[in-house]
Amino acid sequence: MGSTYGLTHILINSLTSFSQEYPDIQIQIVFGSTLELLKKLRNYELDCILSFLSKSNNNSDTETVTLFTSTLSLIVHKSHPWSRLKKISLKMIKEVPLVIASQSYSIRNYLDEILTQKNGILNIQKEVNDIHSLLKLTNTKQWNTINTVLND
Repeated sequence: MGSTYGLTHILINSLTSFSQEYPDIQIQIVFGSTLELLKKLRNYELDCILSFLSKSNNNSDTETVTLFTSTLSLIVHKSHPWSRLKKISLKMIKEVPLVIASQSYSIRNYLDEILTQKNGILNIQKEVNDIHSLLKLTNTKQWNTINTVLND
């Protein structure tokens, strides 16, 4: 089974319940980006994956089940003046320095789709292939990031 790092908490919670109900089933878990996991799925190296996937990435060669929806969100340090805002325009986001996920992540592909549709250009200063590192860099107060937040 594969999972993106951003869904670790959902995987761990589900795995705990599943293992209690089916204690004799062994599961190997592989973490990676959406593109890496999709490649492994298509090469029959994984049976299933837990990932964010935009509608434009949905191919007919895989079966997709929607478990939740998410919203793109600007992630800023808690001391940033925008941290209490509920909505921020793309025009405002252009003003702040960003560190974003590399292109192997579905969040980045979705963000690129939106920027193309809106003719948007952001102040992207760094690209990183690790979501945990993106959040750590945001904690330095030098950069901000764009990530997904699960909808209720």
